Amino acid sequence: MSTHSPLISICIPAYSRQLFLQRLLESIELQHFRDFEVIITDDSPADVIERFLENKLYNFPIQYIRNQTPLGTPVNWTEGMKYAKGKWIKVMHDDDWFSNPDSLATYAGAIKDTVDCIFSGYTAFYEAGSKSINKTISTNQFSKLKSYPYYLFGNNVIGPPSVVLFRRNLQELYDPGLKWLVDLEAYVRMLKNCKCVYIAAPLIIMSYNDTQVTNECFRNPDIEVREALIYYRKNGEIVRKRLLAYDAWWRMIRNLEIRTEEQLNYFSKGESVPDFLWRILNFQKRIPLAVLNKGVFSKLLMFTSYLLNR
Repeated sequence: MSTHSPLISICIPAYSRQLFLQRLLESIELQHFRDFEVIITDDSPADVIERFLENKLYNFPIQYIRNQTPLGTPVNWTEGMKYAKGKWIKVMHDDDWFSNPDSLATYAGAIKDTVDCIFSGYTAFYEAGSKSINKTISTNQFSKLKSYPYYLFGNNVIGPPSVVLFRRNLQELYDPGLKWLVDLEAYVRMLKNCKCVYIAAPLIIMSYNDTQVTNECFRNPDIEVREALIYYRKNGEIVRKRLLAYDAWWRMIRNLEIRTEEQLNYFSKGESVPDFLWRILNFQKRIPLAVLNKGVFSKLLMFTSYLLNR
């Protein structure tokens, strides 16, 4: 039995989506870089993934673990790390895949002793219409995020966890208490505390499909408000100090149509609501939603609120 420890462990959290997993595994099979292992941790309620793997043969070994008790998102994202031998971890969601045969080689080429995390660009693929959009940001945009990662709260331009390669001993993992902001909150910690580099090329293709957990979270105040307040509790006032970051909080209250103190208290689920958010609510509730939702008026009102809240 080989005692070789691979450079990279590809950890795949699986859940029932056989065809998506097959697409990912086929993209791994095409990789020119070969110093890796694949670990699949399966949260599926039935044995569809297990039976699929029994009948498929790939040109790389797969370690398959069926979770006796479903772990859920995001715990299963990094469950494979328990079994990983690689020095670096590549979490790949089962519905994402590598964009070209040199993707993994490009990640590996960026590995240095002075680096903890490697991010790349990505392409968004919309399954419903088979439409692709390159969402890769520039190196300059990434540098701005390193200096102020809280911009991500308004727009997670980094993308899915599949775009990240990180050291195995890195402790900046995903908070199991979060679902909606789980990747964003982890990226903030990585950018703040780790040595990060960025590859401005779409090495990953991210699937947008009807089975994603984010579908149940989007515009759901029961989830969004509580998680935003946890994010605030972890980071403090700095998360709203710059205009674009403040705008994200303004839009959260507006888009969720929170109009009363009772609503905000209810959706906070016991998390403390900071003073600036109460002031945003009190400012907005005096203005009709029809006006708040008109682009130019909303921006002017938000800017006024920002100046008053400084």
